[in-house]
Amino acid sequence: MTTLGFEFAAVAAVLLAIYILVSVLDQGRAEMAVTRDSRMDPSRLNDQSTISPMARRLNAADSTPESDLVVLSEMFEYYCLGNDGQVPTGTNQEITQALIRKDCLGLSFIGSDHTSISLSGELVDRWGTPYYFHAQSAQLMEIRSAGPDQLLHTTDDLLWPEPEDVKALDCPGFCDETQSCLLVDTNL
Repeated sequence: MTTLGFEFAAVAAVLLAIYILVSVLDQGRAEMAVTRDSRMDPSRLNDQSTISPMARRLNAADSTPESDLVVLSEMFEYYCLGNDGQVPTGTNQEITQALIRKDCLGLSFIGSDHTSISLSGELVDRWGTPYYFHAQSAQLMEIRSAGPDQLLHTTDDLLWPEPEDVKALDCPGFCDETQSCLLVDTNL
């Protein structure tokens, strides 16, 4: 393994350790949140002590739909760290299941009862429309919300990353020995 490979592995291990530490420390806090979409079962409440701090920010009342995309992108970045540097692939349901699945420490990125997960097991935006996920590379997931009109590929769609934010090889982030980048948004 090259020096760059060891540096990447060390940074990845530190980031994963921080995430796990924050998750464990935050498990003592319990808050309840109700669903904002009438199409979802309103009896499904979130026990906030069982989900990660990132998931707690997803669809939070005090955040924006754009910040939800950033939260999802963070989940994919951390998922990469513990899964051979690759984002999950498949349908929305398969990707959602990958984020729900518990790791070796018993932690998951999002609980199966989170209000952002529909009754059919898909991650949905604030308007109840399933997100569209497209792996642009092994390390970068494009995330699309249909927006308020609930129709994909219209002018009100929300997209992460924005097309102009994706830069080949000189993207801000961590690069492994093959020079593949794990994108980090420096504008946060």
